[in-house]
Amino acid sequence: MTGASVPTSVSDVLRHNWGWLLVLGLVQIVLGATAICVPMIGTVASALFVGWLFLVAGVAQVVHAFQGRGAKGFFLHLLSGLLYLAAGAMIVLYPMGGALTLTVFLAAFLLVEGGVRMWLGLHLRPGEGWGWVLVSGVLGVCPGAMI
Repeated sequence: MTGASVPTSVSDVLRHNWGWLLVLGLVQIVLGATAICVPMIGTVASALFVGWLFLVAGVAQVVHAFQGRGAKGFFLHLLSGLLYLAAGAMIVLYPMGGALTLTVFLAAFLLVEGGVRMWLGLHLRPGEGWGWVLVSGVLGVCPGAMI
């Protein structure tokens, strides 16, 4: 050992790195306030983030497909990776269109998922807890309709 202390507990790590955590918190406050005050910047940043996530996922999926080339489902994995890459590229190249598309998909998902839960709640009606399932469906449909 060189004599340098190695933090062993969570409190030691927090005590040792409090300055970095403070800077991280301040950066997050500034970025959050910017996203609220200038929604266009927040929208573009979010779309670009999702686009880059899709690109990274696409590369990982393509690499995974070629690593398991002899296994069943190679072309399905490859196609999935290529779709991720295409979606990511479109979102990165056209972030406003990507944000609109992601918003529409989110609204559609919430509407469908909420509708399915309401249907399930009504079909569970004689059973215990059916009302909670129905309420969760209504609460899923509401934000989908608002979007």
